[in-house]
Amino acid sequence: QCPTDPAQPPVVREMNHHQGAYTQRHNWALTCYGNYGYTAAGAEHQECDDEYFPDGSRTGKAIFTFEGVAPGLYSVFVGGRHTENRNPAGARFVVDGHAKVINQKHPSGAYVWDHHGDWCLGGTVTAELDSTVNNGSDSVMGIRLVPKP
Repeated sequence: QCPTDPAQPPVVREMNHHQGAYTQRHNWALTCYGNYGYTAAGAEHQECDDEYFPDGSRTGKAIFTFEGVAPGLYSVFVGGRHTENRNPAGARFVVDGHAKVINQKHPSGAYVWDHHGDWCLGGTVTAELDSTVNNGSDSVMGIRLVPKP
């Protein structure tokens, strides 16, 4: 059971990677490509992101805060780029306390919206990519909240 308010129906909400707040920003390459950010450890990304000065750990968090989410049941999607050099342990996304590991390791290089889960959400909703649990390269292009009928 997921309460809704007929006067405030759920609507699609989305944030892109530029709208996130980043801890350990020095480990995130955010301006190298226009549509996603990623944790990295190599100096080769410094040329395209002047805030990127990695400490070798590939750790940090990307935090997305949605304010005023209309109460309801939402399908949550987490976007990222799937490449061969992604974290072999998977990317850990936590949405309103619900944690799920997403496998982003794939040779395709595709930009993918992975289904995180269906959750009752409302008010302030926090979604984060938690790259502090290991030191692999994780990526994020955004977070989507899509109302379920």
